[in-house]
Amino acid sequence: MRTAPVVFSDTYYRNVVREYGYGEFEFDSFGFELAGISAEELNLRWLCHHRAEEFLAAPRLARIVTTGFGMSGVPHMGTVGQILGISRLQRGGEFTQIVLGDLDAHNGKAKSLSETRELADRFAAFCRRLGYDDSTGVLRSQFEDVHTARNLYLLSHFEMTQISTALRRTTTPTT
Repeated sequence: MRTAPVVFSDTYYRNVVREYGYGEFEFDSFGFELAGISAEELNLRWLCHHRAEEFLAAPRLARIVTTGFGMSGVPHMGTVGQILGISRLQRGGEFTQIVLGDLDAHNGKAKSLSETRELADRFAAFCRRLGYDDSTGVLRSQFEDVHTARNLYLLSHFEMTQISTALRRTTTPTT
Protein backbone atom coordinates (compact mmCIF):
# COMPACT_ATOMS: atom_id res chain seq x y z
CA MET A 1 0.00 0.00 0.00
CA ARG A 2 1.35 3.42 -0.98
CA THR A 3 0.63 6.51 1.01
CA ALA A 4 0.38 9.95 -0.50
CA PRO A 5 3.39 12.20 0.17
CA VAL A 6 2.93 14.93 2.76
CA VAL A 7 3.28 18.44 1.38
CA PHE A 8 4.26 20.82 4.15
CA SER A 9 2.25 23.77 2.91
CA ASP A 10 0.23 26.56 4.44
CA THR A 11 -2.90 24.41 4.04
CA TYR A 12 -1.23 21.44 5.74
CA TYR A 13 -0.24 23.48 8.80
CA ARG A 14 -3.63 25.18 9.07
CA ASN A 15 -5.27 21.72 9.03
CA VAL A 16 -2.91 20.53 11.82
CA VAL A 17 -3.77 23.61 13.90
CA ARG A 18 -7.49 22.99 13.42
CA GLU A 19 -7.35 19.19 13.90
CA TYR A 20 -5.40 19.29 17.15
CA GLY A 21 -7.00 22.42 18.57
CA TYR A 22 -3.81 24.50 18.63
CA GLY A 23 -4.13 28.21 19.07
CA GLU A 24 -3.96 30.25 15.90
CA PHE A 25 -0.80 32.18 15.34
CA GLU A 26 0.41 34.54 12.70
CA PHE A 27 2.89 33.26 10.20
CA ASP A 28 4.07 34.67 6.93
CA SER A 29 6.06 33.52 3.95
CA PHE A 30 9.58 34.82 3.58
CA GLY A 31 9.72 37.77 1.22
CA PHE A 32 13.30 38.69 2.02
CA GLU A 33 16.80 37.26 2.21
CA LEU A 34 18.35 36.21 5.53
CA ALA A 35 21.98 35.29 6.15
CA GLY A 36 22.64 35.05 2.42
CA ILE A 37 19.75 32.62 1.93
CA SER A 38 17.23 33.65 -0.73
CA ALA A 39 13.55 34.11 0.11
CA GLU A 40 12.75 31.11 -2.11
CA GLU A 41 15.12 28.82 -0.21
CA LEU A 42 13.96 30.15 3.18
CA ASN A 43 10.39 29.24 2.24
CA LEU A 44 11.47 25.74 1.21
CA ARG A 45 13.51 25.17 4.38
CA TRP A 46 11.23 26.71 7.01
CA LEU A 47 7.88 27.38 5.28
CA CYS A 48 7.07 30.41 7.40
CA HIS A 49 8.17 32.92 10.01
CA HIS A 50 6.58 34.89 12.81
CA ARG A 51 7.46 38.61 12.85
CA ALA A 52 10.91 38.10 11.31
CA GLU A 53 10.89 41.66 9.96
CA GLU A 54 11.03 42.93 13.57
CA PHE A 55 13.92 40.56 14.24
CA LEU A 56 15.80 41.84 11.19
CA ALA A 57 15.16 45.46 12.17
CA ALA A 58 17.15 44.95 15.38
CA PRO A 59 20.91 45.53 15.25
CA ARG A 60 22.71 42.32 14.32
CA LEU A 61 24.59 42.25 17.64
CA ALA A 62 21.28 42.44 19.56
CA ARG A 63 19.64 39.41 18.00
CA ILE A 64 20.10 35.66 18.29
CA VAL A 65 18.64 32.69 16.42
CA THR A 66 18.01 29.82 18.81
CA THR A 67 17.05 26.21 18.39
CA GLY A 68 17.10 23.29 20.75
CA PHE A 69 15.90 19.79 21.22
CA GLY A 70 15.24 17.17 23.84
CA MET A 71 17.46 14.15 23.85
CA SER A 72 15.84 10.82 24.42
CA GLY A 73 18.08 8.69 22.23
CA VAL A 74 19.75 8.68 18.85
CA PRO A 75 19.30 11.91 16.82
CA HIS A 76 16.75 11.63 14.02
CA MET A 77 16.38 13.48 10.73
CA GLY A 78 14.41 16.30 12.36
CA THR A 79 17.33 16.95 14.69
CA VAL A 80 19.77 16.81 11.78
CA GLY A 81 17.60 19.34 9.92
CA GLN A 82 17.63 21.71 12.89
CA ILE A 83 21.40 21.51 13.22
CA LEU A 84 22.05 21.97 9.50
CA GLY A 85 19.58 24.87 9.33
CA ILE A 86 21.01 26.81 12.24
CA SER A 87 24.55 26.10 11.02
CA ARG A 88 23.62 27.61 7.67
CA LEU A 89 22.27 30.75 9.37
CA GLN A 90 25.45 30.90 11.46
CA ARG A 91 27.69 30.72 8.38
CA GLY A 92 25.60 33.56 6.91
CA GLY A 93 26.53 35.83 9.80
CA GLU A 94 23.68 35.39 12.28
CA PHE A 95 24.54 34.88 15.95
CA THR A 96 23.13 31.49 16.90
CA GLN A 97 22.54 29.21 19.85
CA ILE A 98 21.70 25.54 20.32
CA VAL A 99 20.24 24.45 23.66
CA LEU A 100 20.52 20.75 24.44
CA GLY A 101 17.51 19.61 26.46
CA ASP A 102 19.30 17.27 28.84
CA LEU A 103 17.16 18.26 31.82
CA ASP A 104 14.04 17.91 29.66
CA ALA A 105 15.11 14.34 28.86
CA HIS A 106 15.88 13.67 32.51
CA ASN A 107 12.52 14.96 33.74
CA GLY A 108 10.22 14.19 30.82
CA LYS A 109 11.65 10.96 29.48
CA ALA A 110 12.61 9.37 32.83
CA LYS A 111 16.26 9.14 31.78
CA SER A 112 18.88 9.02 34.52
CA LEU A 113 20.91 12.18 35.00
CA SER A 114 24.12 10.38 34.08
CA GLU A 115 22.51 9.11 30.88
CA THR A 116 21.27 12.57 29.89
CA ARG A 117 24.67 14.12 30.65
CA GLU A 118 26.29 11.54 28.37
CA LEU A 119 23.66 12.24 25.70
CA ALA A 120 24.38 15.98 25.97
CA ASP A 121 28.09 15.37 25.36
CA ARG A 122 27.32 13.11 22.39
CA PHE A 123 24.77 15.56 20.92
CA ALA A 124 27.24 18.46 21.31
CA ALA A 125 29.89 16.48 19.41
CA PHE A 126 27.28 15.57 16.78
CA CYS A 127 26.38 19.27 16.32
CA ARG A 128 30.04 20.10 15.77
CA ARG A 129 30.49 17.25 13.27
CA LEU A 130 27.51 18.57 11.28
CA GLY A 131 29.16 21.99 11.04
CA TYR A 132 27.99 23.98 14.04
CA ASP A 133 30.81 26.26 15.21
CA ASP A 134 30.57 26.80 18.95
CA SER A 135 33.52 29.19 18.87
CA THR A 136 31.28 31.77 17.17
CA GLY A 137 27.89 30.57 18.46
CA VAL A 138 26.58 29.15 21.72
CA LEU A 139 26.18 25.40 22.27
CA ARG A 140 24.88 24.76 25.76
CA SER A 141 23.09 22.17 27.80
CA GLN A 142 20.42 23.02 30.33
CA PHE A 143 22.39 21.30 33.08
CA GLU A 144 25.59 23.24 32.44
CA ASP A 145 23.94 26.65 32.21
CA VAL A 146 21.97 27.69 35.28
CA HIS A 147 20.67 30.74 33.41
CA THR A 148 18.85 28.42 31.04
CA ALA A 149 16.91 26.81 33.88
CA ARG A 150 16.10 30.19 35.42
CA ASN A 151 14.87 31.56 32.09
CA LEU A 152 12.80 28.42 31.52
CA TYR A 153 10.98 29.01 34.80
CA LEU A 154 10.53 32.72 34.11
CA LEU A 155 9.17 32.07 30.62
CA SER A 156 6.87 29.28 31.78
CA HIS A 157 5.37 31.60 34.40
CA PHE A 158 4.81 34.24 31.72
CA GLU A 159 3.25 31.65 29.41
CA MET A 160 1.01 30.29 32.16
CA THR A 161 -0.08 33.84 33.04
CA GLN A 162 -0.98 34.45 29.39
CA ILE A 163 -2.89 31.15 29.18
CA SER A 164 -4.73 31.86 32.42
CA THR A 165 -5.72 35.34 31.24
CA ALA A 166 -6.93 33.98 27.89
CA LEU A 167 -8.96 31.26 29.61
CA ARG A 168 -10.60 33.77 31.94
CA ARG A 169 -11.58 35.88 28.96
CA THR A 170 -13.15 32.96 27.13
CA THR A 171 -14.92 31.39 30.12
CA THR A 172 -16.17 34.49 31.96
CA PRO A 173 -19.85 35.07 31.20
CA THR A 174 -20.68 38.51 29.86
CA THR A 175 -23.69 40.44 31.05
